[in-house]
Amino acid sequence: GTFTIVEVNQSGFASVVISNASGVAQTAAAGTAQLQLMSYNFTNPVSTQFVAGEQAVFASHTSANNNGTLTIYAINQSGNNIWVKKSNGVTQGAAAGTASVGRWVYVYSTAPATPDFTVGESAKMASHTNAANNGNFRITAINSGGNNLVVYNPAGVAQGAAAGTANTNRWIYAQPIDPSSQFIVGDFTQMEGHTTAANNGRFEVKQINRSAVNNLVIYNEAGVAQAGIAGNTRHTRKLIKFAADQSSVFTTDSWIECVGTVSGSYVKNDSVGPLKVLQVNRGGGSNYNVVIDFFGAPSQASPAGYVMNEMKSIFTTAPSLSMDVTSLEANDWIKTSTTSFVAGNIPAGTFLGLYVLQWPNGLPQTLRVTLHS
Repeated sequence: GTFTIVEVNQSGFASVVISNASGVAQTAAAGTAQLQLMSYNFTNPVSTQFVAGEQAVFASHTSANNNGTLTIYAINQSGNNIWVKKSNGVTQGAAAGTASVGRWVYVYSTAPATPDFTVGESAKMASHTNAANNGNFRITAINSGGNNLVVYNPAGVAQGAAAGTANTNRWIYAQPIDPSSQFIVGDFTQMEGHTTAANNGRFEVKQINRSAVNNLVIYNEAGVAQAGIAGNTRHTRKLIKFAADQSSVFTTDSWIECVGTVSGSYVKNDSVGPLKVLQVNRGGGSNYNVVIDFFGAPSQASPAGYVMNEMKSIFTTAPSLSMDVTSLEANDWIKTSTTSFVAGNIPAGTFLGLYVLQWPNGLPQTLRVTLHS
């Protein structure tokens, strides 16, 4: 039958683990297994407008099983093609059918303004002749060959004439004082107590003091307009204060974990790793502190707690791995090496730990790491 793969090469054994409630054990190797990865082949290389992870619409094939809106797995692999995962796809003998990208061009009489519209952010479309063209859609290009926005919307449909509107998801939050001494572009702010809950939350600062007025410009796909100054604005960064200067210990290379503070949020847990030190002794003079960024963690009025662990990386640049999973064989190791080490020797008895900063597409089901000198 056709089953869902739940694990590959469990415990290093060349195998796939599938979910089959009716399955029974067999004592020896038997049968065949075929991955339901289908290749739609083209005469010429597939356009880069088809992107892995996005969806494409396939139609008019010799078998209806090959039609549908499918997620692209890869393009132009050992030939001109689009690869998709499809459990009921069938082989067809010759070229047939079409493939349409899920990107649409919204044409305008004048150029859409930047940075209000920015590639990677979403634009809010409304009042079009077909409701499928309304909504928040990710911008993939701006003013490409004309006055337009190119957005990703696999459910979009063509419309015969100009219609509808496109609005930015950047919002201006008026401030009672100049915020430029506390914020820089790229910081995050915590908004609370606004006239509508949609304007509350944690948002990235995109601009400061737009049009020379005291304000913060943030990106919020759910935001709505409100009149005047309303609500409260807090920086997501927090000061961890010390009684004495600790700058000889803590630097912006440090990661820390605290105990005994007003909130357990400052201690590493399953959802939050060690906290990166972003500044040391902010404010200068006798302001002894480190600065971390932690949305939702409360301030602390009275001294309490201490730094339990302070860590620094042994690397000047964090190593990373890149892989093409389609080329891996059973029991293959994905390997990397680095010479980007911090100068000097690590003292004897120092504990070394492995902290994975990012793992795309969720957590691994099986992860084994071997370090070699």
